Amino acid sequence: MDIAKIQRVNALAKELLSKGIVSSSDDAFQKAQAMVIGKKQVNDEMEEQFVNELRFLSRKVSEIDRKICSINDDIKCVVEEIVALKSQKAAAPRAEDVKAACSVVKSEPAKRTEAQRELKESSADVSIEKIFYCGKK
Repeated sequence: MDIAKIQRVNALAKELLSKGIVSSSDDAFQKAQAMVIGKKQVNDEMEEQFVNELRFLSRKVSEIDRKICSINDDIKCVVEEIVALKSQKAAAPRAEDVKAACSVVKSEPAKRTEAQRELKESSADVSIEKIFYCGKK
């Protein structure tokens, strides 16, 4: 539609609404459009808009379908990795055995450090005067 037709449709819609012929502005616009342009041309324009929207929606649906397929492929890869990790975990030594071996190795150095601390610290090393300074001696 050109600008002149749109202005005529708007003016006629306002007139129809002000006279009380139609109940809403949407009805007024549709009735005015049908009067000015003609019903066949209005239907052709609406059909063209419908076809354009249908094409747009079909493109969006195909795009969403591709995204869903890629997400499904990603999920399959993650499931395969989980299965592989489970099989590796079954083949690997149990965690309890590893912890027990580590605790035996760790307990020996801990005893040494406690003994070294006892030898290093003496009563002269830990005196209150050295810790708290209260001015002149």
